[in-house]
Amino acid sequence: MKLDNLGVLLITNNRSRAYLQRMVHHRLLPAFAILLDNSPGGMLPGQTSADVSPADTREASCAAASDRFQLNSETLQRTLERLEIPFTLVSSSNPNDKVVTDALRARSESYWVYSGPGGAILSKSTLSIGKSFIHVHPGIVPRYRGSTTLYYSLLESGSCGASAIFLSADIDAGGVIATKEFPPPADRREIDYLYDPLIRSELLVDVLKQYARNGSFNCTTQSGPAQTYYIMHPLLRHICILSNRPLSGHGANGQ
Repeated sequence: MKLDNLGVLLITNNRSRAYLQRMVHHRLLPAFAILLDNSPGGMLPGQTSADVSPADTREASCAAASDRFQLNSETLQRTLERLEIPFTLVSSSNPNDKVVTDALRARSESYWVYSGPGGAILSKSTLSIGKSFIHVHPGIVPRYRGSTTLYYSLLESGSCGASAIFLSADIDAGGVIATKEFPPPADRREIDYLYDPLIRSELLVDVLKQYARNGSFNCTTQSGPAQTYYIMHPLLRHICILSNRPLSGHGANGQ
């Protein structure tokens, strides 16, 4: 079914492919798509070279999945064309660029699933154009806000989670639509490129099913202890990948 009043704002990466392909798998089609240009070029603030490299094209499934979904190598544009989902290509990889906000303003859809470049943060100006942006964060908020939170969660508790939230001016502090916990990945080397997109897309489909039933999203204000984390040191990340157990008492406070 087509989800009226809902669009997707995507850039080419595994997360975007997982979002779109899983939506299609469940017959939850966006009314419109805006594709950001992912041509080689300069990185945005906060990005690493991995964020602008071509998407991993291996097929993958998640052991936690109950819907038999499998990510494949089909491009975003090919998926949209095959399903006859209307879309536009914009000549910028920066979601805050005027050409992007103009494209958003030109559309009637109120809700936009956001999957932009890693490290890119929507500006206050972009957030004020009258659209609601839905983001699936890799961590249970407010306990795990910020960057590389799957790794911090694994180190501290041996578990992972995701939160579907509305974006706000404060990082990962917007209203919560839903949260979900997942078992840790069988192969921690694939956290970033395969496991992360698959768990995020699973929660996204959960909230879109809610939207399809009700025509709206349930939303609650975040409450409880909050912590914002910063990019994990590569050595600590390596320890997390090699370890199969939480490091009890490890205080990863991100400071």
